[in-house]
Amino acid sequence: MHLCRESDLLKWLGPLIYEAEYRGEVIEAEDKIVVREARLLRRMEGWNRRTARLFACDCAERVLHLYERRYPGDRRPRKAIEVARKYANGQATGNSLPAAWDAAWYAALDAAWAARAAALAAGDATWEAARDAARAASDAALDAAWEAVWDDKAARDAVWDALDTEAAAEAATRAGAEEYKWQTARLMQYLA
Repeated sequence: MHLCRESDLLKWLGPLIYEAEYRGEVIEAEDKIVVREARLLRRMEGWNRRTARLFACDCAERVLHLYERRYPGDRRPRKAIEVARKYANGQATGNSLPAAWDAAWYAALDAAWAARAAALAAGDATWEAARDAARAASDAALDAAWEAVWDDKAARDAVWDALDTEAAAEAATRAGAEEYKWQTARLMQYLA
């Protein structure tokens, strides 16, 4: 049987979540555990269609500023999040439901383009933050390297690029890990 730890749950998230117990030998994997025997203890009632929608809205709102910075006049992603929240909370009913459905549908039609644009925006923001972190983290090493290659512009540029790229990758990895931690904590709040 495959089970997951709390820290693995985002990778295995589905329509139903159960708390389980196991006995016997455990094989630990990066994103799950494998056991011979497991028993479902209880369904996590906090995870349902409503909370799944609200969780998706929470996650989308955390990166909405990246999209809006790149496309300040495009309110469709914000509107789609608002409609999804209203629907999750039972406020998009009666006469408002067709309008809410239309807004969500048109947002969904543009989702591929918006997601691509948001990914580009996120990439830009990540690189901007990563570059700042890279410069701060590599100042001391850069100073030493700079003196060694002061008269050779190509060597100076190569040293700078190497330090900048490595630190940028590290900063992006840290930012991704922090976001994953936030999402896991938020999900656990819904489950509670």
